[in-house]
Amino acid sequence: MEALLDYMYGGRIFINTGNAIDIFKGASFLKRQSLLEECSYVLVKFLTPDNCLRVREVSLVHGQEKLYQRCQRFLCEHFVKVANSVQFLELSQDELEKML
Repeated sequence: MEALLDYMYGGRIFINTGNAIDIFKGASFLKRQSLLEECSYVLVKFLTPDNCLRVREVSLVHGQEKLYQRCQRFLCEHFVKVANSVQFLELSQDELEKML
């Protein structure tokens, strides 16, 4: 929240892999499209097999189709590695069916 307030009042924000999803959620709530785009850029740049499913889920929940499609593409290109991630192994049968 502090980072979002700094951005709104000071025009500056530092987005990294540790805070990108939280800032993304806040920017979505506050309807800050330019900040959403900056967060999306960071999230795509640092997609990994371990975070792909989480970023994909967040993008879907917040209606960010472009980010969702990039996650889908990453998922297809790195499916074997993603399938070995903890998040993938914790998917419910219903979630797995939807994904496939």
